[in-house]
Amino acid sequence: MATGISKKYLRHFVDNINSRWVLLQGGRRSGKSFSVYKWLHILLSGQPKVCGIIAASFPALQLAMNDFRRATGLEISGSTIYGFASHLSNGSKFIFKSYDEPTKAQGSTYDVVYLEEVLNFDEQVVSVLSLSVSGQIYASYNPTRASFVDKYINKDKSNLLCTTFKDNPYLTPEQIEEFEHLKRKALSPTASVLDTYNYTVYYKGEFGSMSGKVFKLVYNCSDREYDDIQAPELYSIDFGFTQSEQSDATALVGCKLFEGKAYFKEYIYSTQLANNKALAMRMAELGIDVYSPIVADYGGMGASRIRALVTAENCSWTEPEISSGFTVQNAVKQKVIDGLNKMLQYEIHVTESSWNLRNEFDNYELNAEGKPKSGCPDHALDACRYAVNSYALNFEY
Repeated sequence: MATGISKKYLRHFVDNINSRWVLLQGGRRSGKSFSVYKWLHILLSGQPKVCGIIAASFPALQLAMNDFRRATGLEISGSTIYGFASHLSNGSKFIFKSYDEPTKAQGSTYDVVYLEEVLNFDEQVVSVLSLSVSGQIYASYNPTRASFVDKYINKDKSNLLCTTFKDNPYLTPEQIEEFEHLKRKALSPTASVLDTYNYTVYYKGEFGSMSGKVFKLVYNCSDREYDDIQAPELYSIDFGFTQSEQSDATALVGCKLFEGKAYFKEYIYSTQLANNKALAMRMAELGIDVYSPIVADYGGMGASRIRALVTAENCSWTEPEISSGFTVQNAVKQKVIDGLNKMLQYEIHVTESSWNLRNEFDNYELNAEGKPKSGCPDHALDACRYAVNSYALNFEY
């Protein structure tokens, strides 16, 4: 394995040494970035060049720099203020940048560029950036969705390499087993649309569709069974609102995670509780107090809603039950898809009294873009997602 690059990747790079765009499509852990970094290290070891390693966001850039160090053994110096770079003895250098809007990409000058996870970029950023590159542009991506990248693929697809984890010779048996587990889940009779999508995209390295019903199998449990589960309970709120004639339900659910199962109980589901004081009084009636662990979404108007529930200051709440407010934390932020995937790691149980919540689980669908289908109720289900994402921060389990 010359230079530490597998033959499949090395052949692709050599065959496309004169191609403007060199594209790598593959599933998770297929070795795309590792191989590109190895190859670029070779290219810059000859005639001095400036290579840009570009990510769509700074957190993504930090991950890219870590991968670069592991692949090349080179050190990276710099800071967020002055920028990051890695220098070779022949005068070549790697410059690490993140561009989340087109104006930031203007004025850049590179001989070669590598776009890490190019599907995460705004199309206009890529267009502006490409004008600043005199030589080749390398780009890798997981095939999570169709995008503008298609226009950079040659008609004969000679500049596109499709790979999977099977093309990465450095995976451990444990890592390979993770992929086989992904396959088993996707091929089981109870597979969700996300299980199938993850298998298609990350195992097979192909474009998949997320449209369809998400939760194929949800179990019932009695309220008594829920109460008897020996696990701490986390409360979670999805705030509703009233605007003109439109009303969204406020939902409060309880969540317990125990032995690979997620248990949920609906406590509040009402379009009449957009008023913070009314919501607080209802929570007090349920026995929730300042010591009860509660999470809620900080997005939208959630920030002010949380502050109002946490303290009675300037809220003119004189009722003794709520005069101390509640302990409400901002829920762990995560993409909807990532949150749903985390929920699907558990066997899901819903109490029989949780009629609205059960209805949402039974009817929750995603569209082709992986977003909740229009008109699909998700208020209580969103609260469940916040709870599962935030559970480990509140309890050791």
